[in-house]
Amino acid sequence: MSRANTSQLCISFILASFISTPSHAFGFSAGNSKVSAKDTNTTTNRPWGNLAGPKAAPKYQPLPPPANYYPGGTLDTGWYTAQLPVNSTAPAAEPRVEVDIEGSVFYEQQNVIYTVHVVSDVNVKTLKTELPRVKGAALEQLDGPVLSTRRSGRNNKQLIINTFRYKLMPLRSGEITIPAIRFTGTQEQQLPGRPGMPATISVSSFSIAAKSARTLRVLQANPAVNPWLPLHDLKLETSLLQKGPVKAGEPVTLILELNAIGALGNQLPSLMQQLESKRYRIYRDATEIKNAVSANGDYLTGSRRETYTVIPLEDGPIVLPEVSLAWWDVDTHSARYAGLPPVGKTAATARTAAPATGEHSMFPVYFWVPI
Repeated sequence: MSRANTSQLCISFILASFISTPSHAFGFSAGNSKVSAKDTNTTTNRPWGNLAGPKAAPKYQPLPPPANYYPGGTLDTGWYTAQLPVNSTAPAAEPRVEVDIEGSVFYEQQNVIYTVHVVSDVNVKTLKTELPRVKGAALEQLDGPVLSTRRSGRNNKQLIINTFRYKLMPLRSGEITIPAIRFTGTQEQQLPGRPGMPATISVSSFSIAAKSARTLRVLQANPAVNPWLPLHDLKLETSLLQKGPVKAGEPVTLILELNAIGALGNQLPSLMQQLESKRYRIYRDATEIKNAVSANGDYLTGSRRETYTVIPLEDGPIVLPEVSLAWWDVDTHSARYAGLPPVGKTAATARTAAPATGEHSMFPVYFWVPI
Protein backbone atom coordinates (compact mmCIF):
# COMPACT_ATOMS: atom_id res chain seq x y z
CA MET A 1 0.00 0.00 0.00
CA SER A 2 1.28 3.45 -0.85
CA ARG A 3 2.02 6.17 1.74
CA ALA A 4 -0.92 8.29 0.51
CA ASN A 5 -3.39 5.45 1.01
CA THR A 6 -2.06 4.86 4.54
CA SER A 7 -2.61 8.52 5.57
CA GLN A 8 -6.16 8.49 4.21
CA LEU A 9 -7.05 5.39 6.28
CA CYS A 10 -5.72 7.03 9.52
CA ILE A 11 -7.76 10.19 9.02
CA SER A 12 -10.91 8.15 8.37
CA PHE A 13 -10.38 6.14 11.57
CA ILE A 14 -9.98 9.31 13.76
CA LEU A 15 -13.14 10.90 12.36
CA ALA A 16 -15.11 7.74 13.01
CA SER A 17 -13.93 7.72 16.62
CA PHE A 18 -15.17 11.29 17.21
CA ILE A 19 -18.55 10.59 15.69
CA SER A 20 -19.17 7.43 17.76
CA THR A 21 -18.13 8.96 21.17
CA PRO A 22 -21.08 10.06 23.45
CA SER A 23 -21.29 13.75 24.42
CA HIS A 24 -21.07 13.09 28.16
CA ALA A 25 -17.57 11.62 27.80
CA PHE A 26 -16.13 15.15 27.64
CA GLY A 27 -15.25 17.03 30.80
CA PHE A 28 -17.69 19.88 30.08
CA SER A 29 -21.04 20.52 28.37
CA ALA A 30 -22.32 23.51 26.50
CA GLY A 31 -25.74 25.00 26.02
CA ASN A 32 -28.67 25.81 28.44
CA SER A 33 -28.66 22.85 30.81
CA LYS A 34 -31.24 22.57 33.68
CA VAL A 35 -30.43 21.99 37.37
CA SER A 36 -31.68 18.75 38.81
CA ALA A 37 -34.69 18.90 41.15
CA LYS A 38 -32.58 17.29 43.89
CA ASP A 39 -30.41 20.45 44.19
CA THR A 40 -31.97 22.28 47.20
CA ASN A 41 -29.08 24.67 47.82
CA THR A 42 -30.08 27.17 45.14
CA THR A 43 -33.02 29.57 45.40
CA THR A 44 -34.03 32.53 43.29
CA ASN A 45 -36.51 34.34 45.59
CA ARG A 46 -34.15 35.48 48.45
CA PRO A 47 -32.21 38.70 47.93
CA TRP A 48 -29.47 37.84 50.48
CA GLY A 49 -28.11 34.84 48.56
CA ASN A 50 -28.40 31.06 48.41
CA LEU A 51 -29.52 29.59 51.75
CA ALA A 52 -30.56 26.07 52.65
CA GLY A 53 -33.58 27.09 54.69
CA PRO A 54 -33.62 29.38 57.77
CA LYS A 55 -30.46 29.37 59.90
CA ALA A 56 -30.17 30.14 63.59
CA ALA A 57 -28.57 33.47 64.52
CA PRO A 58 -24.91 33.22 65.55
CA LYS A 59 -24.42 33.10 69.32
CA TYR A 60 -23.30 36.46 70.66
CA GLN A 61 -20.00 36.38 72.57
CA PRO A 62 -19.35 39.62 74.50
CA LEU A 63 -15.83 40.78 75.22
CA PRO A 64 -14.48 40.70 78.81
CA PRO A 65 -14.64 43.98 80.75
CA PRO A 66 -11.50 46.12 80.68
CA ALA A 67 -9.44 46.52 83.84
CA ASN A 68 -8.46 50.14 83.21
CA TYR A 69 -9.58 52.97 85.50
CA TYR A 70 -10.40 56.42 84.24
CA PRO A 71 -9.50 59.18 86.77
CA GLY A 72 -11.77 62.04 87.63
CA GLY A 73 -14.66 59.90 88.84
CA THR A 74 -15.30 58.32 85.44
CA LEU A 75 -15.39 54.64 84.71
CA ASP A 76 -15.91 52.80 81.43
CA THR A 77 -17.37 49.39 82.17
CA GLY A 78 -16.94 47.91 78.69
CA TRP A 79 -18.57 44.56 77.88
CA TYR A 80 -19.74 42.05 80.45
CA THR A 81 -19.42 38.30 80.50
CA ALA A 82 -22.98 37.81 81.80
CA GLN A 83 -25.84 38.24 79.33
CA LEU A 84 -29.55 37.86 79.74
CA PRO A 85 -31.70 35.72 77.43
CA VAL A 86 -34.02 37.57 75.08
CA ASN A 87 -37.52 37.53 76.53
CA SER A 88 -39.15 40.53 74.89
CA THR A 89 -39.13 42.40 71.61
CA ALA A 90 -39.90 45.71 73.34
CA PRO A 91 -37.03 48.15 74.07
CA ALA A 92 -35.56 47.76 77.56
CA ALA A 93 -36.35 50.34 80.24
CA GLU A 94 -33.65 52.71 81.51
CA PRO A 95 -31.54 51.46 84.43
CA ARG A 96 -32.27 52.76 87.93
CA VAL A 97 -29.98 53.88 90.77
CA GLU A 98 -30.13 52.51 94.32
CA VAL A 99 -28.15 54.12 97.18
CA ASP A 100 -27.29 52.35 100.43
CA ILE A 101 -25.67 53.86 103.57
CA GLU A 102 -25.38 51.81 106.76
CA GLY A 103 -26.80 54.14 109.43
CA SER A 104 -27.83 57.79 109.60
CA VAL A 105 -25.86 59.17 112.60
CA PHE A 106 -22.08 59.42 112.33
CA TYR A 107 -19.08 61.24 113.79
CA GLU A 108 -16.56 63.65 112.40
CA GLN A 109 -13.82 61.89 110.41
CA GLN A 110 -15.66 58.57 110.58
CA ASN A 111 -15.31 56.39 107.50
CA VAL A 112 -18.73 55.73 105.99
CA ILE A 113 -19.34 53.31 103.11
CA TYR A 114 -21.50 54.93 100.43
CA THR A 115 -22.76 52.11 98.16
CA VAL A 116 -24.45 52.71 94.81
CA HIS A 117 -26.15 50.06 92.64
CA VAL A 118 -27.01 50.57 88.96
CA VAL A 119 -29.81 48.07 88.22
CA SER A 120 -30.63 47.20 84.61
CA ASP A 121 -32.75 44.68 82.72
CA VAL A 122 -30.16 44.18 79.96
CA ASN A 123 -26.41 44.45 79.59
CA VAL A 124 -24.82 47.85 80.14
CA LYS A 125 -22.19 48.62 77.51
CA THR A 126 -20.70 51.87 78.87
CA LEU A 127 -21.20 53.60 82.19
CA LYS A 128 -19.78 56.91 83.40
CA THR A 129 -20.13 58.31 86.91
CA GLU A 130 -20.80 61.92 87.81
CA LEU A 131 -19.78 62.21 91.46
CA PRO A 132 -21.72 64.79 93.49
CA ARG A 133 -19.92 67.58 95.32
CA VAL A 134 -20.59 67.13 99.02
CA LYS A 135 -20.13 70.23 101.19
CA GLY A 136 -18.47 69.35 104.47
CA ALA A 137 -17.38 65.84 103.47
CA ALA A 138 -14.84 64.04 101.28
CA LEU A 139 -16.02 61.42 98.78
CA GLU A 140 -13.51 58.94 97.34
CA GLN A 141 -14.09 55.85 95.22
CA LEU A 142 -13.02 52.50 96.67
CA ASP A 143 -13.98 50.02 93.93
CA GLY A 144 -16.45 49.36 91.15
CA PRO A 145 -18.15 48.57 89.02
CA VAL A 146 -18.55 45.07 90.49
CA LEU A 147 -20.91 43.00 88.33
CA SER A 148 -23.53 40.67 89.84
CA THR A 149 -27.08 39.47 89.18
CA ARG A 150 -30.20 38.98 91.28
CA ARG A 151 -33.76 37.77 90.88
CA SER A 152 -36.79 39.97 91.45
CA GLY A 153 -40.58 39.91 91.20
CA ARG A 154 -43.13 37.15 90.94
CA ASN A 155 -41.77 35.99 87.61
CA ASN A 156 -38.27 35.68 89.14
CA LYS A 157 -36.86 38.12 86.61
CA GLN A 158 -33.10 38.34 86.41
CA LEU A 159 -31.51 41.78 86.85
CA ILE A 160 -27.95 42.96 86.22
CA ILE A 161 -26.34 44.91 89.07
CA ASN A 162 -23.29 47.19 88.78
CA THR A 163 -22.08 48.12 92.28
CA PHE A 164 -19.85 51.07 93.19
CA ARG A 165 -18.42 51.70 96.68
CA TYR A 166 -17.19 55.05 97.96
CA LYS A 167 -15.54 56.22 101.17
CA LEU A 168 -17.45 59.16 102.63
CA MET A 169 -15.76 61.07 105.47
CA PRO A 170 -17.61 63.93 107.22
CA LEU A 171 -15.24 66.83 107.94
CA ARG A 172 -17.53 68.77 110.28
CA SER A 173 -20.44 68.20 112.62
CA GLY A 174 -24.07 69.02 111.88
CA GLU A 175 -26.19 67.99 108.91
CA ILE A 176 -24.46 67.04 105.66
CA THR A 177 -26.42 66.55 102.45
CA ILE A 178 -25.24 64.19 99.71
CA PRO A 179 -26.69 65.24 96.35
CA ALA A 180 -28.06 62.55 94.06
CA ILE A 181 -25.33 60.71 92.17
CA ARG A 182 -25.73 60.58 88.38
CA PHE A 183 -24.74 58.13 85.63
CA THR A 184 -24.68 58.31 81.84
CA GLY A 185 -24.05 55.46 79.44
CA THR A 186 -25.44 53.03 76.91
CA GLN A 187 -27.10 49.65 77.19
CA GLU A 188 -27.41 46.89 74.61
CA GLN A 189 -30.25 44.48 73.97
CA GLN A 190 -30.34 41.49 71.62
CA LEU A 191 -33.71 41.25 69.89
CA PRO A 192 -34.93 38.19 67.96
CA GLY A 193 -35.16 38.65 64.20
CA ARG A 194 -37.92 37.62 61.84
CA PRO A 195 -38.12 33.98 60.72
CA GLY A 196 -35.08 33.22 58.64
CA MET A 197 -33.35 36.44 59.69
CA PRO A 198 -30.52 36.85 62.23
CA ALA A 199 -31.06 38.55 65.59
CA THR A 200 -30.52 42.30 65.85
CA ILE A 201 -28.65 44.38 68.42
CA SER A 202 -30.40 47.45 69.85
CA VAL A 203 -28.22 50.10 71.54
CA SER A 204 -29.80 52.91 73.57
CA SER A 205 -28.30 55.70 75.68
CA PHE A 206 -29.47 56.84 79.11
CA SER A 207 -28.92 59.52 81.75
CA ILE A 208 -30.07 58.48 85.22
CA ALA A 209 -29.74 59.65 88.84
CA ALA A 210 -30.65 58.56 92.36
CA LYS A 211 -34.20 59.37 93.41
CA SER A 212 -33.24 61.96 96.02
CA ALA A 213 -30.41 63.42 98.08
CA ARG A 214 -29.36 61.86 101.41
CA THR A 215 -28.94 63.83 104.64
CA LEU A 216 -26.60 62.64 107.40
CA ARG A 217 -26.42 63.74 111.01
CA VAL A 218 -22.81 64.16 112.14
CA LEU A 219 -21.75 64.40 115.81
CA GLN A 220 -18.70 66.23 117.15
CA ALA A 221 -15.43 64.50 117.96
CA ASN A 222 -14.62 63.81 121.62
CA PRO A 223 -11.53 65.87 122.55
CA ALA A 224 -10.59 63.35 125.30
CA VAL A 225 -9.67 60.76 122.65
CA ASN A 226 -6.42 61.79 120.99
CA PRO A 227 -5.71 60.84 118.29
CA TRP A 228 -9.36 60.79 117.30
CA LEU A 229 -10.25 57.31 116.02
CA PRO A 230 -13.99 56.69 115.48
CA LEU A 231 -14.16 52.91 114.90
CA HIS A 232 -16.32 49.83 115.25
CA ASP A 233 -13.51 47.64 116.59
CA LEU A 234 -9.79 47.80 117.34
CA LYS A 235 -7.42 45.06 118.48
CA LEU A 236 -3.73 45.07 119.30
CA GLU A 237 -1.62 41.96 118.81
CA THR A 238 2.05 41.48 119.56
CA SER A 239 4.73 38.87 119.05
CA LEU A 240 8.26 38.75 120.48
CA LEU A 241 10.31 36.26 118.47
CA GLN A 242 12.61 35.16 121.27
CA LYS A 243 12.50 32.36 123.87
CA GLY A 244 14.43 32.43 127.12
CA PRO A 245 16.68 35.17 128.53
CA VAL A 246 18.66 37.31 126.17
CA LYS A 247 22.16 38.69 126.31
CA ALA A 248 23.11 42.32 125.98
CA GLY A 249 23.64 43.28 122.37
CA GLU A 250 21.72 40.32 120.88
CA PRO A 251 18.97 41.62 118.54
CA VAL A 252 15.40 40.43 119.08
CA THR A 253 12.50 40.84 116.63
CA LEU A 254 9.29 42.45 117.89
CA ILE A 255 6.05 42.53 115.83
CA LEU A 256 3.19 44.85 116.74
CA GLU A 257 -0.07 44.80 114.74
CA LEU A 258 -3.22 46.92 114.94
CA ASN A 259 -6.44 45.58 113.32
CA ALA A 260 -9.37 47.95 112.94
CA ILE A 261 -12.94 47.81 111.65
CA GLY A 262 -13.95 51.22 110.39
CA ALA A 263 -10.57 52.55 109.28
CA LEU A 264 -7.89 51.95 106.70
CA GLY A 265 -4.46 50.74 107.67
CA ASN A 266 -2.81 54.03 106.75
CA GLN A 267 -5.17 55.84 109.17
CA LEU A 268 -3.83 53.92 112.18
CA PRO A 269 -1.00 55.59 114.13
CA SER A 270 2.41 54.18 114.95
CA LEU A 271 3.10 53.17 118.56
CA MET A 272 6.88 53.33 118.36
CA GLN A 273 7.19 56.24 120.80
CA GLN A 274 5.48 54.17 123.52
CA LEU A 275 8.04 51.37 123.09
CA GLU A 276 11.10 53.47 123.95
CA SER A 277 13.02 52.44 127.06
CA LYS A 278 16.39 52.95 128.77
CA ARG A 279 16.86 49.16 128.99
CA TYR A 280 17.16 48.62 125.25
CA ARG A 281 17.39 50.33 121.91
CA ILE A 282 14.60 49.84 119.39
CA TYR A 283 14.59 50.35 115.63
CA ARG A 284 11.65 50.05 113.26
CA ASP A 285 12.52 47.82 110.30
CA ALA A 286 9.33 47.70 108.22
CA THR A 287 5.69 48.77 108.15
CA GLU A 288 3.02 46.78 106.31
CA ILE A 289 -0.33 48.41 105.55
CA LYS A 290 -3.46 46.52 104.45
CA ASN A 291 -6.82 47.97 103.38
CA ALA A 292 -10.03 46.13 102.54
CA VAL A 293 -13.83 46.15 102.75
CA SER A 294 -15.72 43.83 105.08
CA ALA A 295 -17.45 40.78 103.63
CA ASN A 296 -20.91 42.39 103.89
CA GLY A 297 -19.61 45.57 102.26
CA ASP A 298 -20.67 47.85 105.14
CA TYR A 299 -17.32 48.72 106.75
CA LEU A 300 -13.72 49.48 105.91
CA THR A 301 -11.09 47.26 107.48
CA GLY A 302 -7.41 47.96 107.88
CA SER A 303 -4.28 46.75 109.60
CA ARG A 304 -0.91 48.26 110.46
CA ARG A 305 1.87 45.75 111.10
CA GLU A 306 5.20 47.10 112.33
CA THR A 307 8.37 45.05 112.72
CA TYR A 308 11.04 46.24 115.17
CA THR A 309 14.53 45.18 116.15
CA VAL A 310 15.13 45.37 119.91
CA ILE A 311 18.74 45.40 121.17
CA PRO A 312 18.87 44.86 124.95
CA LEU A 313 21.50 46.76 126.96
CA GLU A 314 21.64 44.15 129.74
CA ASP A 315 21.29 40.42 130.18
CA GLY A 316 17.97 38.92 131.22
CA PRO A 317 14.35 39.21 130.11
CA ILE A 318 13.18 42.07 127.93
CA VAL A 319 10.88 44.33 129.96
CA LEU A 320 8.57 46.37 127.75
CA PRO A 321 6.59 49.42 128.89
CA GLU A 322 2.82 49.82 128.77
CA VAL A 323 1.43 50.30 125.27
CA SER A 324 -2.13 51.53 124.71
CA LEU A 325 -4.22 53.30 122.09
CA ALA A 326 -7.51 55.06 122.84
CA TRP A 327 -10.35 54.96 120.31
CA TRP A 328 -14.02 55.88 120.13
CA ASP A 329 -16.66 53.18 119.79
CA VAL A 330 -19.23 54.58 117.35
CA ASP A 331 -21.68 51.77 118.13
CA THR A 332 -21.87 52.31 121.91
CA HIS A 333 -20.87 56.02 121.80
CA SER A 334 -18.15 55.49 124.40
CA ALA A 335 -14.37 55.59 124.71
CA ARG A 336 -12.39 52.36 124.54
CA TYR A 337 -8.76 51.41 124.36
CA ALA A 338 -6.62 48.58 123.15
CA GLY A 339 -3.45 48.19 125.16
CA LEU A 340 -0.71 46.18 126.75
CA PRO A 341 -0.18 46.81 130.49
CA PRO A 342 3.38 46.90 131.81
CA VAL A 343 5.06 43.65 132.75
CA GLY A 344 4.11 42.40 136.22
CA LYS A 345 0.40 43.24 136.22
CA THR A 346 -2.06 40.38 136.30
CA ALA A 347 -4.93 40.01 133.87
CA ALA A 348 -7.47 40.89 136.59
CA THR A 349 -5.62 44.09 137.42
CA ALA A 350 -5.32 44.95 133.75
CA ARG A 351 -9.06 44.63 133.19
CA THR A 352 -9.77 47.19 135.90
CA ALA A 353 -7.37 49.69 134.39
CA ALA A 354 -9.23 52.39 132.47
CA PRO A 355 -8.19 55.27 130.24
CA ALA A 356 -8.71 58.91 131.14
CA THR A 357 -12.31 58.75 129.98
CA GLY A 358 -13.23 56.20 132.66
CA GLU A 359 -14.33 53.51 130.17
CA HIS A 360 -13.09 49.92 130.11
CA SER A 361 -11.92 48.01 127.08
CA MET A 362 -14.46 45.69 125.48
CA PHE A 363 -11.74 43.30 124.24
CA PRO A 364 -9.46 40.82 126.03
CA VAL A 365 -6.43 42.68 127.29
CA TYR A 366 -3.09 41.46 125.99
CA PHE A 367 -0.07 41.84 128.28
CA TRP A 368 3.62 41.16 128.22
CA VAL A 369 5.04 38.20 130.12
CA PRO A 370 8.76 38.24 131.00
CA ILE A 371 10.75 35.76 129.00
